[in-house]
Amino acid sequence: MAHTFSIGDRIEMTQTASSMGRAISENKYASQVLDFDNRHTIKVSMPIFEGKIIPLDIGDDYQLVFFTKNGLLRCIGRIRRRYTEDKMHVMDVSFITEVKKFQRRNYYRLECMFTVRFRTWEEDVPAQDDGQEKKEEMVIRDWEEGTVSDLSGGGIRFRCGRQFEPEAYAEVLVPLSFKRGIVPFRAKMRVVSCRPYELKSSVYEVRGEFLEVSDAEREVVVQYVFQEQRRRLKKE
Repeated sequence: MAHTFSIGDRIEMTQTASSMGRAISENKYASQVLDFDNRHTIKVSMPIFEGKIIPLDIGDDYQLVFFTKNGLLRCIGRIRRRYTEDKMHVMDVSFITEVKKFQRRNYYRLECMFTVRFRTWEEDVPAQDDGQEKKEEMVIRDWEEGTVSDLSGGGIRFRCGRQFEPEAYAEVLVPLSFKRGIVPFRAKMRVVSCRPYELKSSVYEVRGEFLEVSDAEREVVVQYVFQEQRRRLKKE
């Protein structure tokens, strides 16, 4: 293989074909590399989704995205066997395409609930009567609070008491809880959608896309998402 991964690397799995002709799931499942035969078969942990173990069907094909120290790798794998080893649910997956490096824009979304701080900014053009050219100034609002409903390396969804217009901009401060402590993630975001929250009046659900985030900053969010998935599985 031109590109390699290591034991312990995280995997994101997305279904591409069903051996039984069933509808293709759009869910993204979290897994991990446990062993590799150095040829074309890997042993991985049984994926989890919303805190539950998902027994994937034998013979089904999945896109595998490997999170390695050198970047993302991708291939298509086929589920060959499911079994239990040392009280852990595992699977054997064989590669049916070459493992290659790639860039992507979509990330696994973690359902969660904790407080996020945000503030908006906008360009303000003050009125002038002297005939001079109007100068735009950036107006930054005070910090407000909302509740995160899901998070990924690409963006965030949260509920708050403020209504946003689509394509508006904001800054978010997200406290990511790791074993080593709280790691604050701060980023600009573009509002993709904003709609009334159906369970509570005067509350809006905002979905935003992160902007100007470095690979290192984004990786912190991805690490948090994977850590939380594993923690929930162990709790089960």
